[in-house]
Amino acid sequence: METSVKNEIIIKQTPDIVYRCCTQVESWPQVFPTCLSVKQSAVGADTREVIMEMTVRNAFGTNTIRSHRHYAHERQHIQFKMITVPPQFAGMHGTWSVEPCEGGSKLVVIHTFEPAQPTVQAREELGRNVYSNTAQVLTHLKDWAERQ
Repeated sequence: METSVKNEIIIKQTPDIVYRCCTQVESWPQVFPTCLSVKQSAVGADTREVIMEMTVRNAFGTNTIRSHRHYAHERQHIQFKMITVPPQFAGMHGTWSVEPCEGGSKLVVIHTFEPAQPTVQAREELGRNVYSNTAQVLTHLKDWAERQ
């Protein structure tokens, strides 16, 4: 059974700059303390479709994860599906969306996951950890974007 977790944050910056921060993944190790390394490569000639490989250290341990990402630049939207996930998960996919709002931009991140252990307790604990990790990431992204 899949579970979705939604995080959102208001950033005092234009949507274009916030979206650029979301897609400029090579800079993430300098921005996010949990991100140890990251690289992305285009799938074919279309740079809107990429494979991203990232090594992170967070509540789930130190893991190298890979995701298939689709960038919809015109809508400032990112869709992702994890190819490899930390061992606590059976799978994960989701979206990042930037939209204008009063005071700047709203960034909404949705993670939809299935726990490796299909219990209510595992789903609830993973949901809390996904929310907390994402909240930390978005706080760092906000600080970075507002300095641009």
